[in-house]
Amino acid sequence: MKRILCISISLIVLMASGAGAQTLGFWEFDTPGSVLLDSSGNGMDGKVGFAVSTETDPVPVSDSPSGAAGDLALDIVGGPVVADDSAETLLDLAGQNFTAELWLKIDEDLNGLSWLGTIYYGRHGTGWGIGFQNDSVKFTLFGVVDMFPQIHLSPDGNWHHLGFLYEAGAGVTFYLDGEEFTYMAETRAMIQTNTNILWLGTEDGASRPLPGKIDRFRVTSGLLDPSQLDSDAANPKPVTADTIVYFPFDEESGPEYTDTAGGLIAYAGTVWFALMQAPDYIEDTPSGSGYALEFAQGDHAIVNDPNETLNFQDQSFTTEIWAKPGAFAEDSAILFRYGGSQTAPTDSGGYGITLNRATGAVSMTFYQIDNGTDVSVTTPDGAFPVDGEWHHIAAVYDEDNFLVQIYIDGALAYEEEYALGILTAKDTYLIHIGGEWDGRSAYIGSLDRLRISSGALTADQLDYEEPVVAIVDWELF
Repeated sequence: MKRILCISISLIVLMASGAGAQTLGFWEFDTPGSVLLDSSGNGMDGKVGFAVSTETDPVPVSDSPSGAAGDLALDIVGGPVVADDSAETLLDLAGQNFTAELWLKIDEDLNGLSWLGTIYYGRHGTGWGIGFQNDSVKFTLFGVVDMFPQIHLSPDGNWHHLGFLYEAGAGVTFYLDGEEFTYMAETRAMIQTNTNILWLGTEDGASRPLPGKIDRFRVTSGLLDPSQLDSDAANPKPVTADTIVYFPFDEESGPEYTDTAGGLIAYAGTVWFALMQAPDYIEDTPSGSGYALEFAQGDHAIVNDPNETLNFQDQSFTTEIWAKPGAFAEDSAILFRYGGSQTAPTDSGGYGITLNRATGAVSMTFYQIDNGTDVSVTTPDGAFPVDGEWHHIAAVYDEDNFLVQIYIDGALAYEEEYALGILTAKDTYLIHIGGEWDGRSAYIGSLDRLRISSGALTADQLDYEEPVVAIVDWELF
């Protein structure tokens, strides 16, 4: 009788393990953009790209050339503003006459500072740009010539207007504060750029930022006469049909800044680099509707958990995700990992799911459990069908029964007794999607519907349904 009673109690515990479970976080990846919405209602929205510090981001300031209310400028601080002109190629001006203008206020002595960037379009060897060598203004045709008109700017507390009238195959006329300063002949042609990225406030790649402020960056088709230049501080010139791009920098906050002439969107450097490391939204999904995320090498996404909702300790929980893997650079890749952004002991602990594409084995990993060593529960080889199709993975940590269960496509693929517990993360609480916090163990392929629930869910409670197979064509007989 006692044996039967024990078995009955065990069955009750197992049956009740999923009872009262709650969805704590659910990211369906169905809203294209930089934000990953948490549809659980718990407000743990994420974002594409890596976690970055925004301390060096440029900031809007009221100190502008006009000083008028609502007329703002941009303090470079220590990082760039970046716009992608690849689609429109508005500033790919090889062989064309154009006028480039901007307002500058230098905040530090530039002597001893080499090759400071201000406006750079393209990359070293192609394109054009405006910058400084020490306190000397420079106009460059990358890979052709650096032109120094002997305009020297110092931290004199004043805004200054610079104008550059480029005549293709002839030379450049330089203006300072609305007055012609000098003309320099240059008959060699501009080299057409091979990358259509506009860097504002730094050189390409965010190096050597300008210690100062910029405002009213404008590029106009053709060669303007002095009366047409935007050199009147109190009266900005309106956008005309010939204005190619114009950034007034009048946004009250970052990180986005709009070109009111050509429609380019510039982002603070940290946001830009995050978007460059962002997976793409695709319409190939397990359900046949909505969107999924497609990860290339180096792509990443993160979710911040400031309230430690997912920092489990002494409790059961279930993690789920849909995966359609591509070809990994390494055999194993992390689909997602909860934990910090450092190694033990600073951010020890956490958990995650790993897929070995070479063997088809799936692991639930508990980080830094055994004296700083990760511990994994791993399915037999071949549990995950690496067939180029969508498959669902669920990993259940059952604290009450000292058990880890791994489900593939709604069916139990493996279970193992596990009594080592889980070590909580410390200091930072993030979900890293598509690889480790520093880019290691990168996942390549598609992911969809990451869900984390309290309790040890049973098979019928999982977010699994037969994936939709797209019908490519009908063949009638």
